[in-house]
This record gives sequence, C-alpha cells and structure tokens, in this order.
Amino acid sequence: MLIMAIQLFTSCQTEEEKVKDVAYKYSYAMGNYDLEEAKQYATDETIETTLALAQFFLSKLDTSYIVSDTPATIVIDSVCFETDSSATTYCTKNTPIKHNLKIKLLLRKRKGKWLAHDPLNQ
Repeated sequence: MLIMAIQLFTSCQTEEEKVKDVAYKYSYAMGNYDLEEAKQYATDETIETTLALAQFFLSKLDTSYIVSDTPATIVIDSVCFETDSSATTYCTKNTPIKHNLKIKLLLRKRKGKWLAHDPLNQ
C-alpha cells in the first residue's frame, strides 16, 4: 500500500516539483557531508569529478569541523527551465557556521530522471 502511494505521489508531481525534490536532496546531502547520499541524485559526470574530489577533501577534514558545521538547512528559492531536460535551481544554505549561502545548481534529465549536474569541468 505504501509503495502504491509513493508511486502515485511521484507520478503526480510536476516537473518543477521533481526538479526541486532532486535539487533539495542533493544539496541537503552535500551540505551535510553525506557524499554517498548525494551520489543517488547526481549525474555520472558529477560523481566522477565533483564528488570524487569532495571525497578526497572530506577524508582530510577534521571530523570536529563537520560536527560543528552540521546540520545544514536548504531552501529552494527558484527554478528556471532552459529546456525540457535542463534546469537551474537557486538555493539558500544555512549551517551553524555558514549563513545565507546562495547556491546555483544545474540539473539534467537523463533517462526520464532529473539529476544534479555539477561537474568540475562545466
């Protein structure tokens, strides 16, 4: 029953809601240093570049810093569609250390699914 409700909800979502959902989940995972979670919402190019480099830096980061900088909150401020398979979201991130950080995140629709597209070599 729960699976059917989830399927119904996701099938009824508008494209804007789908973009906002992915942008939020990716940004929230990144803002909370959860790279494994972020991978679920990222294009292959993003995983191979941005998340690979983030993993390297995260391995060098003192865990006390991570604790002091979490949890993050994310607000999706707006969505702009360039095409039916390309969108840009504008978000605001807050953490205990950082306030009102503005984030621009590109998204691409791949195989019918919206994904964060944030590769290093854009």
